Amino acid sequence: MTNRMSIVALTAVLLSASALVHADLFLAPYGPGDTWKVYETVTSAQLWVNAQANAQTRVDPLLGTATTGNLVTIRSATENNFVYNVVRRGGSWWAGGTDQAVEGEWRWISDGVQFWQGGSGGTPVGGNYTNWNGGEPNNAAGGEHYMEFVGSTGRWNDHLPTQSFNYIVEYDTGLTELPTATGTMVLNPVNGQYYQATSTSQNWVNGKAIAESRTFQGVRGKMIEINDAAESAFARSLGGYIGLNDDVIFSAGESNNNPNNWAWTGPVDPATGNFTYRTLAETGFVYWGGVEPNGGGGENHGEMRSDTMWNDLNGLTQSRTAVIEYETGRLVASNIRVRTVNGTSMGTDIAAIQNLMNGKSARTRADSGMYAAVNLGDPNNPDGERFAGYAPFPNDNPLVDENNFAVKAYATIVVPAAGDYTFGISHDDQAQLVVDRGDQPGHVYTTAGQTGEHFTTVNFPAAGRYNVYLSFAEIGGGAQLELYAASGAKTGYDSSFQLVGDTVNGGLAADVLRDIHVREAFHTTVYKSSTGINNLAQADALVGGLNQIGMADGTFRQANFLQNGDTGNFGMDSAFPGLAMGGDDSNFVARTLAPLVVMPGMEGWWTFGINGDDGGRLRINGIDVIVDDALHGPTDRFGSIYLAPGEYTLDMLFFELGGGAESELFYAAGIHTSFNSSFDLLLASSVPEPCTLALAGLAIGGIGGYIRRRRTAR
Repeated sequence: MTNRMSIVALTAVLLSASALVHADLFLAPYGPGDTWKVYETVTSAQLWVNAQANAQTRVDPLLGTATTGNLVTIRSATENNFVYNVVRRGGSWWAGGTDQAVEGEWRWISDGVQFWQGGSGGTPVGGNYTNWNGGEPNNAAGGEHYMEFVGSTGRWNDHLPTQSFNYIVEYDTGLTELPTATGTMVLNPVNGQYYQATSTSQNWVNGKAIAESRTFQGVRGKMIEINDAAESAFARSLGGYIGLNDDVIFSAGESNNNPNNWAWTGPVDPATGNFTYRTLAETGFVYWGGVEPNGGGGENHGEMRSDTMWNDLNGLTQSRTAVIEYETGRLVASNIRVRTVNGTSMGTDIAAIQNLMNGKSARTRADSGMYAAVNLGDPNNPDGERFAGYAPFPNDNPLVDENNFAVKAYATIVVPAAGDYTFGISHDDQAQLVVDRGDQPGHVYTTAGQTGEHFTTVNFPAAGRYNVYLSFAEIGGGAQLELYAASGAKTGYDSSFQLVGDTVNGGLAADVLRDIHVREAFHTTVYKSSTGINNLAQADALVGGLNQIGMADGTFRQANFLQNGDTGNFGMDSAFPGLAMGGDDSNFVARTLAPLVVMPGMEGWWTFGINGDDGGRLRINGIDVIVDDALHGPTDRFGSIYLAPGEYTLDMLFFELGGGAESELFYAAGIHTSFNSSFDLLLASSVPEPCTLALAGLAIGGIGGYIRRRRTAR
């Protein structure tokens, strides 16, 4: 089910001439007026005239211009240093200088410009740069009319036409700017940056050249530099070469297998002609696999292993795709919240997901993170993802195949126009998608079966911001989860689908998460009665003082109380103030008051739910949202209400006659009439006073927010 997209469509022309035994590409801005030149080092010993003839049959293999090649012309000390760097493994190389036409009149074959007059005692012409070896050119053997570039020193020598050397080709493209990258970019869900993989395999050096030959959002690419385990897992999903090496050309050279002396190499520094690089000792993140690097057989280049760690190999002789990074900074905000909860076991249905997420099942750990998209996998066992570029789940242990955990992702999507949109979920194992639809009933979709790819179409009544909740269970084996969408009603995947959040590729935007909260704390008071409490009227009378025989109060982060009996939808309960957990008190009322805050941008339809044993009521600014005037065991009641920005008084009343006693308050965006995986306990969080958060001018304390009540579900 993998969709590996063609990323950089240019390498079909790389090294196409069969006569070339080995050729490496490099890129630097040393053309006239600092324009870009492509350099090609060809390891195939030729006579000078044949080397030049071969060069002229070649066309720019990197930037896609129509420029034909010539043996290299060197116009400055920095360019000479650059050429020396790219051939510094040693040996002799033909360059483009010659005095074949007139003895002592040295000219560049590319443009005929004379740069030297005379023999070893001669002089530069017209201020042109030269770098002859001492006593050169001396025409020592007679007929030494062709320039040799000495790879071990970077100096020049004149040599005979009968000598065969490797050679250096240049393509003087005349480009002042590098081309914009083509192909689909791959979003990293963790850092919000975009990457690519080359569309063909090539050696490490040419992969590096391809990476540096394109720009995205005005930023030049480079072979990826990996700074943490999450980025390494992401790179693994793209596969191939990474920018790590201990190659003498690109870094300090052979590290003698010291893993910290390897370096991440970037493009050349135009001011010096040297390649920029940072050693692993400098970056501080080292992720070699097993006994790597072991340096066997000229293994001076880095690649991704299947376990997200690194391997060294001979990148000159082996072909791989390469991972390209564009260090633009974050282009997509991480607005999607993802929670994971690990348990001791995991069932196969949605109830099992809810029980673990909501604390009713035994937990071993809980983690969370913010992501730019839901494209998640276990690096140790990722299974078949639809889109490249997954990130680890928040609970990931790089060395362990995680099992028995639940996931819940929260996103606020921006729907550009009313109508149908189809959501795709690729997952292993079970999942449920809940979509808020404003003033219309929410859309709930539970995948049929535990694995695979599933689609559901949602009709949005208007353009706007809507909350989406995606829950998922991982039982064992492979683990991956993706959420993507496309406009229109569809029954299967096509190329119009993009990850939710991946706006560069046309996906629905994931905006700042729309949420509400209680400011500071819930304040709960328990009132004990001398007589039975059978209904809300008697409960109100008790709160007013009738038949009171005791009171206790407390502050809480959530309204989730239990004395005995069933825990309702959520575990990790608190004891009612003044009552012992596990006791069996009767004839009491618990009243909870709290300031409910709706920040600007968080307005909309919200559904509240109470689960109680016995009855209760929820009021917001004095308006009944839920009324449950009955005696019963644990039962859900729901009410939906439109809340404008402001602060509201939330007033929840619970009464208990006898037997089991529990009460909880939960909520979700949109309109719902039954419990589903979108619901969470309403939480309190300390925040600045509303007037400091763009709420100035809104009345505070339960009188200023605009309320429109929808319905109460009993």
